[in-house]
Amino acid sequence: MKKTKKIKRVVVKIGSRVLCGDLDGPDEKFLREFAAGIARLHKKGYEIVIVSSGAIRTGAPRLGMKQARIGISRKQAAAAVGQGLLISKYIDVFSKHGIVVAQILLTPDITSARQMYLNARNTLRALLDMKVIPIINENDTVAYEEIKFGDNDRLSAISAIIVEADLLILLSDVIGLCSDDPSVCTDAKLLETVTDIDEEILTKARGPRENGGVGGMATKIDAAQMVMESGIRMVITHGREPRAVERILEEEHLGTAFLPKDTALSGRKKWLAFGCSPDGRIVVNEGAHVMIRDKGKSLLPSGVTDVEKEFEQGQCVEICSEDGVCFAKGLTNYSSFEIRRIKGRKSSEIKTILGFKIADEVIHRDDLVLIGD
Repeated sequence: MKKTKKIKRVVVKIGSRVLCGDLDGPDEKFLREFAAGIARLHKKGYEIVIVSSGAIRTGAPRLGMKQARIGISRKQAAAAVGQGLLISKYIDVFSKHGIVVAQILLTPDITSARQMYLNARNTLRALLDMKVIPIINENDTVAYEEIKFGDNDRLSAISAIIVEADLLILLSDVIGLCSDDPSVCTDAKLLETVTDIDEEILTKARGPRENGGVGGMATKIDAAQMVMESGIRMVITHGREPRAVERILEEEHLGTAFLPKDTALSGRKKWLAFGCSPDGRIVVNEGAHVMIRDKGKSLLPSGVTDVEKEFEQGQCVEICSEDGVCFAKGLTNYSSFEIRRIKGRKSSEIKTILGFKIADEVIHRDDLVLIGD
């Protein structure tokens, strides 16, 4: 990877298999070596944020549980025990290098509301300014979906976006994105650089193994899409490679590098694209679809054909075509009830129909961002 002075703030995600290996809890030898490497980077002036899995796997043995055999509520209980144990291990290994760490537990709803998103960002920035290393994890004690589907890749991407990182490194149990599944295909080749997430990449990541799918890569590609759109470089590499993080920052090419887009989203639009969870949907006709997607226009009431779910003014909604493809997200100027009354009508008719007019647009272009392809 080409070295650049712009890389100062780095988010490092450690998967539970990397952290624990074949053990029931964290591999303390690995953790000590990892902390020593991060400490060396910290002393060179890099700002480091760690996203760590492993709370459930740390807590389950203390409760006499076999992780693979327990349900959601017991995994949440294991996480409640494991979170304290896990952060204590991080405190111990980093304190030997004179570094203070902080535990940050996030759930998806923290990034759904703009003010909560800003609060998380400001807290993380303050910690980095004080030379503290934040240790982020999903709050598995209350986050059902994350336990159910089981990874922190999306969380690491959201974290990188929140702190406006220059680089996201995923330390995984695979060497990177390959041309095929290396466990079943001896001819699989490592893809060293990805500049665009196209259909071929998605097929490699999400397809079944018998059709060339890599398996376990889908959420990493989702994370890559998020950070590439936000102007952040991402690298997937094997976490058990000695000094992996340091070597990446020393120009050595390890794993697969995902290069950021030249036209990165602004901070507010990063939140719209990846932070806010939609409260409803607005369906638009083909004319509005083209004007928003290709011409950079706002959504007017004349382009609306349907409204799904109930939401209030100022809430985040998806904008979808009539064939069901959601291609944008935005903050609406009107409630679902009001939009149903003005859909298909001209902006000049809004005041007559509603008795007031907030704006000509249902969603202004400044409050809208395209998603997907």
